[in-house]
Formats: sequence, C-alpha cells, structure tokens
Amino acid sequence: MNQSSSSVKLCAIVLIILIFPLFLLANRIDMHIDHNRFLDEDGNTVHQLTYMIPNSQLTFSETEEGLLALVNTTITAIGGEGERRILQDFKQNIGVKDKNIASSDSHYLLDKISLTLNEEQSGLELELKFEDVESEAVFVWSKSLDNLGKKSLLSDLEFSSTIYKGIKHPGLEKFVRGDYEFFVDPSHIYPRGISDTLFIYYEIQNLFPAVDGYSYITEKLRIFNDDYSSEIESNIKIEGSSLDIIQRIPADTLATGYYQIEVNIYDHITKNSETVLDYFVISEKTFIGQSLFKDLEKEYHLLRYFLPSSRFKSWDSLSEEARWNFVDRFWAQNNPNPHSSENDFIRIIRDRIDYANQHFSYFKEGWETDLGRIYIRNGEPTEKEQNVTDSDTRLTRKEYEIWKYRNTNRVYLFIDIQGNGNYRLIYSTNDDLEKVVSNWERYLGDDFDQSKLE
Repeated sequence: MNQSSSSVKLCAIVLIILIFPLFLLANRIDMHIDHNRFLDEDGNTVHQLTYMIPNSQLTFSETEEGLLALVNTTITAIGGEGERRILQDFKQNIGVKDKNIASSDSHYLLDKISLTLNEEQSGLELELKFEDVESEAVFVWSKSLDNLGKKSLLSDLEFSSTIYKGIKHPGLEKFVRGDYEFFVDPSHIYPRGISDTLFIYYEIQNLFPAVDGYSYITEKLRIFNDDYSSEIESNIKIEGSSLDIIQRIPADTLATGYYQIEVNIYDHITKNSETVLDYFVISEKTFIGQSLFKDLEKEYHLLRYFLPSSRFKSWDSLSEEARWNFVDRFWAQNNPNPHSSENDFIRIIRDRIDYANQHFSYFKEGWETDLGRIYIRNGEPTEKEQNVTDSDTRLTRKEYEIWKYRNTNRVYLFIDIQGNGNYRLIYSTNDDLEKVVSNWERYLGDDFDQSKLE
C-alpha cells in the first residue's frame, strides 16, 4: 500500500468519526420527562411519567387538514435477565395549522403515563421510547421504578407554571388535581419575567387522626442554594388522614440560578417525620414568541382591539423586549388550552384577520377597518342588516350595516359616509371598548327607525 492510498483511507476514517456523532444527534429527539410517585387508597404506588416534546423536535407533513406529526410511544418492561415485554404501544397525532407553530419551541405535546405497582412489582425496570415516525428520530428513557413505602407521609413533587381552577378541558383529565387543572412541567425550568409564579403539588397521606378526628401536622417548605435560603413553616389542622396541597412560590422574586426545594412533614400524633427533596431552575428571561405579526407596531395596533387604553399607559417606556413579552403574555393568557399543540385563540384571530382582509379592505387592509376590528373581536354577527337611509339627508343617502350579537347583546351600526365602501362605526351598545359618535343620528336622517338597533 502506497503512502497516498494510506492517507486517503485515514482521511475517510477521520471523516466517519466526525460525522457519526452528528448523525446520532440528528436522529435524537430533545425532550423533557419527569417521574413522580403517589400512593393510591390501597397503598400501591402510582408512577406518573409526564413528558413534553417541543414541536420543533418533530417533523410535520402537509395534509388536507393542516400540518401533522406522528409520535409512536412504546413502554417496555425489562426483566432481570434482560427479557423485554411491551406493556403499551400507541401513536399520537399532533396537528397544527401554522408553520410557525410547527417549528416552535414554545408549543409542544404534553402527556402523562400512569402505572400502578404493588409491593411485589417495586423495582420494575421500565423503558420508554418515543419515535418521530416521519424522521425516525428517537428518545429513550429508562429507570427502575422503586415504590414509595406503603406508610409514606409524602408523595413526590409536581411542578407547574400554569394551573386553572374550575376549568376542565376535554381530553386533559390526566392533569386534574382536585378543583384545578395542574399542567405538570417536566423541565423544572422557569424564565424570569414570564413565569411569575411557580406551583408545587404534593400529597400528604397516612396521617393518624387524634380522638377529635383531626390530624395535626407541621409543614416546612425550604428553598435554598449556595447564596439563598428561605423557609416557610405552617401548623395545619385537617379533618381525616390525607391532604392535597398546591404551594405557590413567587418565582419573580428569585434570582436566576439552580434551587433545591425541600418539603418536610411532621405528624404530631405519631411523631413521624418525612422529607422530600427536589429542584427547579430560574433561567434568564426569554421571549417565547406568540404573536400574529412580526411587526411590533401592527401587533400593538391589534392588541388595542382587545384591551382598554389603561393597559398601555407604560407602553412607551417599555423596551422592545418588554413590549414583545407584553404581547406574548396577552396571547398566552387568552389561550383556552395552554398545553395543546396550538394556541386556539391565535388561530381564531388569524382566521378572522384573513376574513377581514378578504371582505373589508378599502384603501387599507381589512383588519384595520372598523368592520374588521369588530369582526376580529366578536366573529360573525348573529344578525346582519344591510340597507340605505330611507330619505335624503343633508349628507345624501348612505348605505349602512347593522350587526347584532345576541349572546352578548352587542349592537353595532356602521355607515359608508364617503360612499367608497369604507364603513365607519358610529354607534354601539354594551361594548366599553367602543365610542359612540356624537350626534350619530344626523347621518341617518329623521326617518331612520331606531328600533332596528334593539
């Protein structure tokens, strides 16, 4: 073998070595998964595995119904001698209508798997495999599922930045905790300025009531790192032997960094005590990026349709980043299902903007007209009348439209003042965000039947 041939082969080997790790990275899904344990009424341990896959990690294909990704999940039990038994194998469809959402890190698939193990099954070796069917990218997670003791006082801790009271979204029953929907965050990472409050859920059980039927406990919650320590102590009297707790932590008061959180329960009747330790991270403020326009001024103009002027008093003094965070928070707060793969409120408003641009554009885009503004805020009216003023006024005959929304008792009157198709809103009822034009009746003439506005 000559020297030139040897050099070529050496270069080829080096190239393979360099490319191989990149190939592995390209075929790996980056996602978060969290494992938490709770006791059921029989003292068995319920292992809950919550996972989050950002849309950006999935491959979406165009279909007639929009963009679709497919995730295959396989749950496998591994025996002591390496034998493998598939417990569950299922596919999940993730559908979105917008390419920006399909490539977003802030929109994701969130789901929870529950497995109940008795004492004999403790220590089960479990493997979860997630595969993006289109790209064949995978994520594999494995762990020994050790049970809680049947007499444990404390469950593990669940973390969230988003909870809702009294709201039950269909299909999200897995995230219901008492009166709340508690959307578990497997990442334990909370950006400053976006996640103002951190919620911790855990269960206290196996308490021993006193003769009066009440249990008496002392609960201590400590948050600490190398530079910080804070502790809250509470004495609690409860009826019965168990209690579900949601703690609220003001995350906006914490500096960026890694924190440990320690929960300790002391039962005054049995003198038993138990401690659970976990962690969370306060990260630098990031912009999630929920918006309809890339232009900040357009986004500001749109938000003025929904919010009173008082909400924008400090707008001019805000930095550009703070303004975008204001926008992002508005869309996030109005999302009826914050952990779906798509912000349904954004989708609805986007569809209304498209409709307004198609039907109300005169000299400017339809979404910026009065007709467009009312349509974007309220959608299609329950009743609509298009007509012409009955008699000649000093401003000549004008075309007008009346829109009625029976569900909110709102009525809007528009008139084409200049006769060019650009209808102006001159009258409305039951809408605090709209102003009535003074002497609006003069545009319609004395013969106009005002009972049409009822």
